[in-house]
Amino acid sequence: MNNNDKQKDLVAFKRKIGFNIWQAIEQSNLPREYVAERLQVTKRTVDYWQSGEKLPSIERFVLLSQLLGVSLEGLLFV
Repeated sequence: MNNNDKQKDLVAFKRKIGFNIWQAIEQSNLPREYVAERLQVTKRTVDYWQSGEKLPSIERFVLLSQLLGVSLEGLLFV
């Protein structure tokens, strides 16, 4: 596997995690503004997470999973 393939795989993985975050927030029926406030980030940061452009820190992943009532595995791998 060359570097270009690895980069494409990483982008796809981040997008999948972003989709999982988006889906969990949608299913929670919590406004993104509320999620952002509770995690002490901006709404734009939550938008970045949902797009997979950026990902939360480990600490924020844990807080996000607790706030949304989903497992870390559910955010990362489903």
